[in-house]
Amino acid sequence: RGRSLPCPAPPGGGGGRPPAPPAAPPAIFARATDGRLEHEIKKALLAGAPLVVEGCGAKLPACLANVAARRIERAGGVRSVRVGSTTTSWNDGFRLVLVSSEPRPALDAALRASLSVFNFAVTFDGLREQMLSLVAQQEAPELEASLAEAVRAQADSAAEVEALEERVLTMLAGAESADSILANQRVSDALDEAQAGAKRAATDQRRGGEVRGAL
Repeated sequence: RGRSLPCPAPPGGGGGRPPAPPAAPPAIFARATDGRLEHEIKKALLAGAPLVVEGCGAKLPACLANVAARRIERAGGVRSVRVGSTTTSWNDGFRLVLVSSEPRPALDAALRASLSVFNFAVTFDGLREQMLSLVAQQEAPELEASLAEAVRAQADSAAEVEALEERVLTMLAGAESADSILANQRVSDALDEAQAGAKRAATDQRRGGEVRGAL
């Protein structure tokens, strides 16, 4: 009679059962306006963890641009991506989730094509915007494109006005007296630019309203 040989246990024990796969790293949460966003991006990349960025506005933070567009660099067999001013190794386990309350975030065509968009409408206005966008894409794609351009222009104008306001306030804080403020040509020019920027922002906002009305 032959003897039965014992079956060797797989590495890691488990009484003959295969070892459990390693647990996926937990998701990392960050806000788009957080000063530590760049650090959180790098941490998620190194860990191969999902990164959930909440509170995204009409425009993405600059440090997210290369990661969102998957601009991966290859050097010496190593894949990396530039985050801010430094380069971080790319990990295939990394996932990026952008959360925004904007009905139509101003994303360029290349970036939008690389994303999967999930629109969760939790209000009547949000549902109406979502349905309007779907109908416009089918029936009036040129108007939908015009609206996306108007939203981008409005976001750019708002950012320009904010930067000009900061510039004017900095100049005013450095002025020695009211007379020096009035005599300072740089302050006068900055005020004129801020006023012109505010007018452009109002024009862009009005244009966006007109396109929405046409839709």
